[in-house]
Amino acid sequence: MDFTFFAQLAATVGAIVAGFAFLSTRLDRRFDEAKADVDRRFDEMKADMNRRFAEMKADMDRRFDAVDQRFAEMKADMDRRFDAVDQRFADVDRRFAEAKANVDQRFDAVDQRFDAVDQRFDAVDRRLGAVETGVRDLRAEVGGLRQDVGRLQGVVERTHEPERFVGVRDSS
Repeated sequence: MDFTFFAQLAATVGAIVAGFAFLSTRLDRRFDEAKADVDRRFDEMKADMNRRFAEMKADMDRRFDAVDQRFAEMKADMDRRFDAVDQRFADVDRRFAEAKANVDQRFDAVDQRFDAVDQRFDAVDRRLGAVETGVRDLRAEVGGLRQDVGRLQGVVERTHEPERFVGVRDSS
């Protein structure tokens, strides 16, 4: 057997392995360089993104602060307006209370006047009742006087009747 073939084969395989080792070393180095480049790029991108996010956050914070400030101003304005409306309602309530008191006083005065009118009416009604009673009494007296006058007329007529007197003749 010829060992030269195997020796050549072993040398060839050794050369191939050495080539692969060289290639692997070179690839490892290139991979390490590429990885370092990618890591650097990712670190740069990460730093850029962090900077951009920090800027965006700061901008959003400024905007939200401005919105908060605007809401605070709007709230203060609305509070002033509601206070003004409350004051107006209080003024209206006060005016209604004053008007009610004035109307109550006027109604009390009118009520007192009606009471006075009622008292006067009652007095007039009593006086009128007394007058009516007096008129009735006068009518009764006049009626009695008429009867008396009628009786007296009857007596006078009878006394002037010629036939009543004996011996007196009518010369007519």
